[in-house]
Amino acid sequence: MIPESFNYQRASSVREAISLLQQGGEETKILAGGHSLIPTMKLRLATPETLIDIGGIPELKYINDKGDYLAIGAGTTHWAIESSDLVSQKAPALSQAAGQIGDVQVRNRGTIGGVLAHSDPQADYPGVVLALDATIVVQGTGGERTIPVSDYFTGLWETALGENEIMTEIRIPTDSANANSCYLKFPQPASRYPYVGVR
Repeated sequence: MIPESFNYQRASSVREAISLLQQGGEETKILAGGHSLIPTMKLRLATPETLIDIGGIPELKYINDKGDYLAIGAGTTHWAIESSDLVSQKAPALSQAAGQIGDVQVRNRGTIGGVLAHSDPQADYPGVVLALDATIVVQGTGGERTIPVSDYFTGLWETALGENEIMTEIRIPTDSANANSCYLKFPQPASRYPYVGVR
């Protein structure tokens, strides 16, 4: 199917994206890699009036060691996570999960923030970030706040992201448990979504 018509806006910064989101109201959606949102739009399960593209915002793409935790920008691609020596040393379960998402094209375009914002229970990342005891950092008109991942997922395709908020960072504790983690999954043969994921 073809999606409903929509307006397209491209943000150059997080601040601009939040401003556009506030102006757009309830019928506005954030577009990151697009691998979760676009298929639902094609099926007309989602019919936003406006898309705000944050895929080109440089400040959302990074992997940094902050000592007590890894800071991963929400716009970081699966490929960047999969190929990061830092992630493979400090949280190998995350890099192993990233390497099993979709195909090469999906991994080069899709983002960790997009997957977590979509909150699809069949995706690889939600179970992994729960097991790694991550913290989700969001920004909105009220400033920045942090959400423990145990409080972030509130239901099927539902999260604790508030109105006019954008996920900006995922923090993974750098402890011995996470450094010795691994990710295995039993995938559905056609979709490659996990039937079961184990840390």
